[in-house]
Amino acid sequence: MPSVTQVRQRRAAQARRHSSLERRKAEGAEAAATRVACHEVLAFLLAPAAVFVALGAAIIAVVGPAEKWETRLWVIAVLVGLPAGFALARRQQRAGAVTPLGVATSACALLAGVLIRYGGHGTTGPHVVLVVAGVVAALAPFAVARWVPPGIARSVFWTGLALAAVAGLVLPFLPHSVSTGHVLVIALPLAVAAFAALRYAPAVRVPAPGRTALEVVFGVAVFLLAFRTTTVPEVIHAEGIYNHDFLLGPVNAMMHGRPGLVDTWSQYGIGELYGLRAVFWVLPFGYGGFMLLEAFLTGLLYVVFYVVVRGATQRPVLAAVGVLVAISRQVFNAAYGWYLDVPSTGPLRFGAPYVLIGLAVLAARRPGWARPLRALMLVTIALAAMWSFESMTYTLGAAAAIAVVEALAADDRRLRRAVTSVATAVGAALAGLAVFTLAIAVFAGHPDWGPYIDYIKLYSRGFGALPVIFFGQGPLMGTLTILSAAALLWIVIERRITIPAETRVALAGFTGFALASYTYYLGRSADNNLVHLLPPVVAYLTVWTGVLLGTAERRSQLSRGVLATTAVLLLAATLTVGVAWREIRGGWGSTALAQVLPAGGGTRSLPDSLRFWWHDPVIDPRVPAGEALLARYWRPGEPAMIVASPDLTTELLIRTRRRNVLPLGHPSEDDLIASSAAKVQRVVDAVRPGTYVLVGANEASMVSTLQSIAFQALQGRFTVGVVAKRGDFMVVRLVDA
Repeated sequence: MPSVTQVRQRRAAQARRHSSLERRKAEGAEAAATRVACHEVLAFLLAPAAVFVALGAAIIAVVGPAEKWETRLWVIAVLVGLPAGFALARRQQRAGAVTPLGVATSACALLAGVLIRYGGHGTTGPHVVLVVAGVVAALAPFAVARWVPPGIARSVFWTGLALAAVAGLVLPFLPHSVSTGHVLVIALPLAVAAFAALRYAPAVRVPAPGRTALEVVFGVAVFLLAFRTTTVPEVIHAEGIYNHDFLLGPVNAMMHGRPGLVDTWSQYGIGELYGLRAVFWVLPFGYGGFMLLEAFLTGLLYVVFYVVVRGATQRPVLAAVGVLVAISRQVFNAAYGWYLDVPSTGPLRFGAPYVLIGLAVLAARRPGWARPLRALMLVTIALAAMWSFESMTYTLGAAAAIAVVEALAADDRRLRRAVTSVATAVGAALAGLAVFTLAIAVFAGHPDWGPYIDYIKLYSRGFGALPVIFFGQGPLMGTLTILSAAALLWIVIERRITIPAETRVALAGFTGFALASYTYYLGRSADNNLVHLLPPVVAYLTVWTGVLLGTAERRSQLSRGVLATTAVLLLAATLTVGVAWREIRGGWGSTALAQVLPAGGGTRSLPDSLRFWWHDPVIDPRVPAGEALLARYWRPGEPAMIVASPDLTTELLIRTRRRNVLPLGHPSEDDLIASSAAKVQRVVDAVRPGTYVLVGANEASMVSTLQSIAFQALQGRFTVGVVAKRGDFMVVRLVDA
């Protein structure tokens, strides 16, 4: 006879089996109610594409390819094409027109139009064909549903054809290097193996402390991998100095008595200047310190990237794959330009949205912390508004996308929730600007936003604009971002599948961030302006991959096409890594990770690299001659008038710890706006006889416009006598004519 304990154990086991059976029945019922075929998802992705292709191609066919229309077309795609396409897809669904054959016809029509445009060199004819292709793609599902028997239209074969056509749409936009046979042969099995490992490999049970330790070690490795050092100043001389001076020049002026927003301005933001000035209380001021700051912030950015994607997907391995792909295509991409060369495309301008998205994901995962975390999100928006116009725009883009998606995911008062959340975010930005302006007025002097607004107007009117190369990675990233937005709208509006709140928030934030920051690429469509865009694109693709993997594991939602779609995403990531492999090998030795590993193959030890930049090496070899003349004819720290090339002028001022007598932060930057001329003229009119001027003897034609005008005016008032000459510089003295 069984004991009382055995009876209790038997009853408990029966209860567990009954509970498990009931749970499986409930999950099966939910799966039956929410089963979604692949062609239904494709319909909601292709419809916005069809609307935008038809509308955009029609506009280009009428007005011709024009740079001023590139941003307008993007706004049309987001504000018109996306909602109109979504409405079209819903109409197709209500009419019963969403069939595999209808979707395949739409995809093939778009593919035919794109291929004709690919061979048409942007002439009017191919754009007219694109209009026709977009219209056909929009109407094809209705025609198929009316004229083709349901048994034929719903064959699974057509779904495969639709996927093949979608893959074909991507190919013209990829670099030619990925279409070579050996790359595809290597990439395809790697993608399939990666998918199989993520999807089918049994979970490895690691105790919580060990799991945390592994992730900390990986986070440190990511930081060190993204932290690049170099010991060769010539590597950055051609581009790095030019781009750095737009920030370091104004900061130097501020450090010597010319407050930002009062006497000093920069096109990259006023708050950013004050932030850098604060940082240089700790780091040595100069190019070396700035290099260290860039490397540190970039490493930190990718740690945040990993943490946010990890929190959104709950898949450490997938998040690790995503962060390594992003690093491979940004940190090591010489074609785009290393981030050490172009600091304006790194975390200094594009870091705030990552913080905001991270806070939003944490709030979704920890509802009990939601209120203080949302307050921190508003603080982040306010600080971004103080930092720069671009930081404010991109952070607001991410915040607005999160607000709209979360409002649509709610059960009631959707419009009110969306409007209130977006208005609150905008209010936080305005409050930040008001507080910043008041602080400047109290502690620095009369704030003047005019010159900074002049910079914004200058670039908004197309200054420095470059035309978009239609078949390139930039348009591909834009298309993927639109499709990500469409897929997210389908999830929150149709509610055919459910995803965790943190996943939804991450998708909304990174997609909104990419939607907003894509305008920066449109304004100046150079490859190096894809540097800032690539990480959020990789981030939302990684999170989408996690969504598709999750639905595959439940075997209930998106049951068809999950394998193919996920394999395509992983194949794209693998191809990206394959393209960057040569550059990774070339740049590996300059990473901090290579320099700390015992046999890492680093160019130097990490302490040696840090000391190299900490002591601020001379970048331009002509500088020491100029320093010697400044030390001889000017007192330490005394302002000096320098008329030399802008980069040489800025490095001399930084290294000798003085400011220019001319009211110029960085001459090339001040040249861009008209308001600088009056300030320079007032200073020139006040110059007295006996003033020394340091002149670049061999580069008169390379000085900035304002420097040239100022020196010509001085030559008209004074007799210029050469006092000393050394290297490429000479000191002249102004005496009465």
